[in-house]
Amino acid sequence: MKSEPSPDVAAAGITLSGRTLLVLGASVNQLPVIQRAVQLGARVVTVDNTPTNPGHAMAAASHAVDTTDLSAVLEVARREGIHGILAAATDVALPTAAGVAAALGLAGPPVLAVPFLVVKSRFRALQAELGLPFPAAWAAGAAGRFIAKPCVGSGSRGARIAEGADVEAARDEAARISLDGAATVEVLLEGPQHTLEGMMYGGRVAAMLMTDRRTAPPPHVATCGHRVPSTAPPEVTAALVAQIETIFAALDYRDGPFDADAVAAAGGGVLLELTPRAGGNAMMRLTEVSTGADYRGALIAHSLGVAGPPLAPFSSQPTAVEILGADRDGTLHWDRAGLDALRREPWVAHIHMDLAPGAEVRRFTDGRARIGEVVVTGAVADLDRRLVETRARLGLSVR
Repeated sequence: MKSEPSPDVAAAGITLSGRTLLVLGASVNQLPVIQRAVQLGARVVTVDNTPTNPGHAMAAASHAVDTTDLSAVLEVARREGIHGILAAATDVALPTAAGVAAALGLAGPPVLAVPFLVVKSRFRALQAELGLPFPAAWAAGAAGRFIAKPCVGSGSRGARIAEGADVEAARDEAARISLDGAATVEVLLEGPQHTLEGMMYGGRVAAMLMTDRRTAPPPHVATCGHRVPSTAPPEVTAALVAQIETIFAALDYRDGPFDADAVAAAGGGVLLELTPRAGGNAMMRLTEVSTGADYRGALIAHSLGVAGPPLAPFSSQPTAVEILGADRDGTLHWDRAGLDALRREPWVAHIHMDLAPGAEVRRFTDGRARIGEVVVTGAVADLDRRLVETRARLGLSVR
C-alpha cells in the first residue's frame, strides 16, 4: 500500500483554493503538511531561518524568519493575508503559532496553554496539580538511572540517560542546550515506550494512533522508529487517553491535533510529553499509511477554519517506520539505483533520503542527525525483516 493521501477532505467537496496557510518551519519534518496543503489547493507560505530547507521550494512564498520570533512572524502573517497557521513537528514554534492565531482570530492552541505543554518543568507541575502520574525528580546522591532533558527543546537534542556521578554533567549539558537555559532530571521509568498521535474534537480524543516507539541506544533516547498496531494492553491505552483529556480540559484545548510520548511503567501508563501539534519522525505518514485516513488533510482544514468531516476512530494495519541514522560519524554512502528499486516495491509505502551520497554525517543521537526515513507495510512478522532489507538494498553505510 503506497502512501497516497486518502480523498477524505477532497471527497467531502472541501476546497482550500484561495486560502493561505502559514507553515512554521520548512525542514524535512514539515514537508508532509506542505505537500498535502499544496495538493488540496491551498497557497502555502513558509517561514524558517534556514533558506536551504526543502519546504521553501514547494511554497508559494517563503521568508527567512526564525519561527520563534513572534513579532516578525506576525508581520509576515499580516502581510501575506493568511487564513491559518500550522506548527507541525516542532515544539519551539508552538508559542508563535498560538500568538499569531490569537492575534488574528485563527484556529490554534490557547496562548496560556502552550507554556504548560512545551516547558517540561511546567508540564510536570501541571501533572502533579491534576493528580496524574509522572516520573519522580532526581535528588542529589540518589542511586539508579535518570534522564536529563532540556526544559525547552525538540528532537531529543540534549536528552541523555545517566547515573551516579554522570547525572550532574548530563543536567548541565541539557541546560546548555535548552532554549530557556534550564533542564529537568528525573527517574528513568522502565517499560515499553509509546507515541500517541491524533485529533481532539469537542474535548475528547476522537481519533488516535498508538505506536510502539523505538529509541536510539542508551544513553540517548531519540526516536528511531515506530511499530503499529501497538502491543500496549487496552487498560494502558485507556489510562493514557484519560490523562490526555484531563490535561487538555484543564488548559481549554478542545479541538485540534496532538502528539504525545508515554511509557507503560510498572504502575501503568505515564505521559512523558504532550503537545498540541502533529508529530515528527514520520508520524503523519505512518498515521495515513496504517489507517487510510487523511490525517494531514484534516489538520490542515482545521488550521484554515474549514469545516470538514471529522476523523473517525483509527483502525491500523501493521506498519513500521524507521528513521534512518548513522552509527558513527563519517561520509554517507547509499545507492541511487537501490532507492529507485525500493520505491517500486509494493511494501515500501514511503522512502526519503535527506542527504545525498558523499555528505558528511554524524552518529544518530538526536533528530537533527537523521539521514532519511522509510515506511513499510506487511504482516507483523515481516516488518523488521523488510527494514533490514531496505538498508541492505540501499547499500547504506558510513565510512
